[in-house]
Amino acid sequence: MRFAYAPILAAIAMVTACATVPVYEPREWNADVQPVGDTEVRAAVRAVTAPGQTAVAINLAGGEAGATHPWHIHRGTCETGGPIVGDPAQYPPLRPTAAGGATATAHIRAQLVPGEDYHVNVHRSPELLQEVVACGDLR
Repeated sequence: MRFAYAPILAAIAMVTACATVPVYEPREWNADVQPVGDTEVRAAVRAVTAPGQTAVAINLAGGEAGATHPWHIHRGTCETGGPIVGDPAQYPPLRPTAAGGATATAHIRAQLVPGEDYHVNVHRSPELLQEVVACGDLR
């Protein structure tokens, strides 16, 4: 008699397991980061967000060889500004080569939320974080 319930219990377990598996589609964000002021710094940014995290890749051009440029995703737009998304230490600084190029990838423990505004800032240096040399809104 106990074997008669086994197929029913197995079917219930399978349906329950399938019903509790969340389906999540990663979302991609992109930014065309443009110079601010008299700089030539620009960049392309691609961010892919997943539950609780975001991977961000930046490809910088027009930087000064030997410089160190901190960069971050911020809430808001380039026009409005806003706080940094995630831990600033999770963004490795950009260090341009003699040709002015640099790349970096950050893995931040924060998820970008559809419908909210975000932008990417490239800063002059670690000592001059208030000076933004390039900015672009994520779309």
